[in-house]
Amino acid sequence: MTALQRQIAGPERPGGQGLDPNQEESGNRAIVALLSDPVRGPQTDLVITCRDGAYEVWAQRGMVRFQRVLSDGGGYAYEVIESIGRNPIEDQDPTALATLAAELEAGAKSGFSGSDPATAFVEPEHLSYPIAYERIAQLFDSPNAPDIAFSPKSYAFGRQPGQHGALDVVQSRAPLVLSGPGVKPGVTDAICAQVDVAPTLALLLGLPLIDGSIATLECTVVETFAAGDHDLFIGQVDALGQHRDGVAPLLYFMRHYLRVEQSSVSPVEGKPEG
Repeated sequence: MTALQRQIAGPERPGGQGLDPNQEESGNRAIVALLSDPVRGPQTDLVITCRDGAYEVWAQRGMVRFQRVLSDGGGYAYEVIESIGRNPIEDQDPTALATLAAELEAGAKSGFSGSDPATAFVEPEHLSYPIAYERIAQLFDSPNAPDIAFSPKSYAFGRQPGQHGALDVVQSRAPLVLSGPGVKPGVTDAICAQVDVAPTLALLLGLPLIDGSIATLECTVVETFAAGDHDLFIGQVDALGQHRDGVAPLLYFMRHYLRVEQSSVSPVEGKPEG
């Protein structure tokens, strides 16, 4: 993909997330403080933000800036545009530390217990960060995203030692157990993400899904209206899933099919109804 062909795909719903030019100095000070403070620094693994059309990940071992772009084949791709020292999330192997033995071994190499799973804390150099680029970009898609996000080391603690909800592989992985008609007995080590769960459950429940669809909405019908030779159903959305990134949806408006090539935000004029 050439620079001319590349189309940057920034936050989907811009709303002040990340650092704007007026927060440049305070944001930089916060990043430095989180990584160098005598108390917070040793417990900080990653400090994450976005600004100037790119995402940044800072750590004591290095920094990386990357962009999410639309790929030629559809969907998103991620391009590193700057790095200092070691890219802290370069290793994104989802199979790292896949067994208890491997986790205990990594704990011992990190200077912690190699026999007690509850205290076998793992230093960042022995961890991976599965699909980190994608997950970071998705975090800042929301207008409710923070200016700066913080991912602690595995032994960071408040009331008790241990982390929860961090970006590393130990906290990123959880077993998925399915039971019911049509589920074949057995265990698989196939890699899946949360976006895979909804269509899998929908298939097991017999909900109709169209292969290759951009997204799906699962609704409960709340009202039905007669509209000429057909009925109009009003549904309350119970669940939704996005299956293909970077593809413009087909819309129907005023008896015409349309595609949205570029979005914009405009102020609403007049008094809202109701």
